[in-house]
Amino acid sequence: MPRPRLLVAVLVLLVLLPPPAAFGQDPDPADGPVFVARDVEPTITNEEELGHVLRRVYPSGYRDTGLDVTAILWLYVARDGSVGATRVLKSTGYDVFDRAATQVGEAMVFEPALRDGEPVAVWMNQAIKFNSGDSGGFLEGPAFVGDDVVRERDSIRNNQDQDKP
Repeated sequence: MPRPRLLVAVLVLLVLLPPPAAFGQDPDPADGPVFVARDVEPTITNEEELGHVLRRVYPSGYRDTGLDVTAILWLYVARDGSVGATRVLKSTGYDVFDRAATQVGEAMVFEPALRDGEPVAVWMNQAIKFNSGDSGGFLEGPAFVGDDVVRERDSIRNNQDQDKP
């Protein structure tokens, strides 16, 4: 008999994962996230630059509030490693932080995903965490949609509910 927790995790994955793309074709970014088979995941190549971007786009009015939030984005990583589209998968609950996370996502550059040794365009998740400390934020990812994300989402929602007037 399947364990209830495992069954819930599988259902969460089925709901949150994108449908598969046609094999051998790049997904159209306009169609939104779809799964593309790959042997090697994309890897970020411009982490140092992204640290500067995170500090630059961090909403200045929030820096001293102690507010720490995380957005999870869908990123369309093209065959050349550029980001061709972004979508917010899990909001921070604050539009200003979601827009900042999208700017960070758009600034990312990747070694592209590979399938059979050839570059392939893919959609992937990427967590962007903003913290009020000196660093301004950091990247966590790729984000894996499952129990950990659900727990973090619930924790963030609880913290935001406490912060709202």
